[in-house]
Amino acid sequence: MHVSISVIVLFVVFVLIAIRGIGRIRLKIWQIMLSGAVAVLLAQEISPVKALEAINADVMLFLFGMFIVGEALYASGYLFHFSYRLFKKAKNVDALVLMILFSIGLLSAFLMNDTLAIIGTPLVLHFAKKYNISPKLLLLSLAFAVTIGSVMSPIGTPKIS
Repeated sequence: MHVSISVIVLFVVFVLIAIRGIGRIRLKIWQIMLSGAVAVLLAQEISPVKALEAINADVMLFLFGMFIVGEALYASGYLFHFSYRLFKKAKNVDALVLMILFSIGLLSAFLMNDTLAIIGTPLVLHFAKKYNISPKLLLLSLAFAVTIGSVMSPIGTPKIS
């Protein structure tokens, strides 16, 4: 049985991401992923030219634009104004989680899930801090909502060719 170096590197990257906060060594996700990319390049599993060709400029520009829009909504305060109107009926944590799941899930059927994940992250972190709720609970709710909602239509997760 032959296991490629790429599979081994991928496994090591996943393990390091999973345990990055355990012990005294603190690694950031980008450091782990960059190390994995360098490892497959040094092992010549992929050529630098092929690696550069694999980068989709349209996707990178789209995500860059969404980060700008998300930051503008955050900085202007409109994001919190809109979210207050959307989530003001939530009287407890369970209701807030359900509202996040259903509202963001429904929106991700009609908007791209990347957009909602980018814009929703500061929103749920704000709610977590303001109401002393576990950020993990709300971030997981957001992740489930955008993932499940995006499969309801081809708009949510378009196939990029």
